[in-house]
Amino acid sequence: MRILFALGTLACAAMSSLGAQADTLPLHRGPGHLRTITVRVAGRDVEYLFDTGGGVTVISPEDSVTLGCAPGSKGFGVRLTGEPLRGRNCANVNLTIGHMESRTDAGVMDLAKLLGPGAPPVHGMISLMSFRGRLLTLDLAADRLIVETPQSFAERTRHMTPIDVRLATGPNGGELEAFVGLTARNGAKLWFEWDSENNASTLIAPSAAALLGADTTSTALDVPVQFAEGVSATVPAHLKSDMIHDGVLSAGFLERATWSVDLEHGRMWVGSIAPIPTLPAEPSDVPPPGVDPTGVYETIVTIGDRQQHGVLTIVRRDGRLAGTTRAIGDDQVVPLRNIAITRQELSYEPAVPNSFPVKLSFDGSRGEGTWGDGGVKRGGAITAVKRARAN
Repeated sequence: MRILFALGTLACAAMSSLGAQADTLPLHRGPGHLRTITVRVAGRDVEYLFDTGGGVTVISPEDSVTLGCAPGSKGFGVRLTGEPLRGRNCANVNLTIGHMESRTDAGVMDLAKLLGPGAPPVHGMISLMSFRGRLLTLDLAADRLIVETPQSFAERTRHMTPIDVRLATGPNGGELEAFVGLTARNGAKLWFEWDSENNASTLIAPSAAALLGADTTSTALDVPVQFAEGVSATVPAHLKSDMIHDGVLSAGFLERATWSVDLEHGRMWVGSIAPIPTLPAEPSDVPPPGVDPTGVYETIVTIGDRQQHGVLTIVRRDGRLAGTTRAIGDDQVVPLRNIAITRQELSYEPAVPNSFPVKLSFDGSRGEGTWGDGGVKRGGAITAVKRARAN
């Protein structure tokens, strides 16, 4: 999430460590890919959103009162669409994160209004600005952030691959974000924001998608990316034309690797990148759709000459079948309508403009079928495997 208050004072340099060893900080999983982190504020532990793309650290209006806010520099920022943000700032805010003390200027904002009713209750947001000058390892798959020592950082990165990164500090140096460099087919560098709180899919500008060789005829696409020689991946993404960046890497993608960053010298390393995640192997105790259609299915949809991996979830609500579908690695959920099961035949329609029918014929837990008209005008093949019971 891009909340960039340009803080006039470079205050985050005043940090001290209470320990000489690497400090592993647990991240607490919320809805989707949101994570929070425990922060000690004025003698009490509270939850703050953790957001590597936030630009600056933010405290709630209530915490600003508790901490005795000293008015700071004028606040100004820009969201990823270019929308300006303005707010007030508190100077020299003291927060304790794990064994680390951070003294930073902080923006003041009611994040509940911005995040919406489904988000976890938080008192503020911790950004990279709170870790300025530090050595960090982000392991979202294990829900942890590690504040490294020089020794632990050297040992960890010895098994990783260095990649290009830019540290952005905003118009007056009061922000801190990381942008990862991707190599386009023509050799150009494209810069994608490293955003752990981007709760939708990876976002990409149409021009950047074209330079990376992706099919830009659809708003949802699989993008081939190269971080370094021998380090490449396929990233499910959505086109976003009104964005001021080349792209924004989502938490769904960042979870596929471990990332280490030197926030003092502007260096980054990445571990091995896992393939697009799949669901667990088919367990023997899951009833096939003909017995009970509710459950979680892995789907593979053929769209032209590419395949899109997805998750189909069907539940029973008020005596009727309801469900959603989404691409794996993507939090953009599409509701389903007209769900029906007749013997071994499952049918439904995604609730999208110009909707199309999906029909699957199952043999046990595995099904094959078509979406749309099967491909004559608009459509293709789809396969599905029921992987788990409904929660």
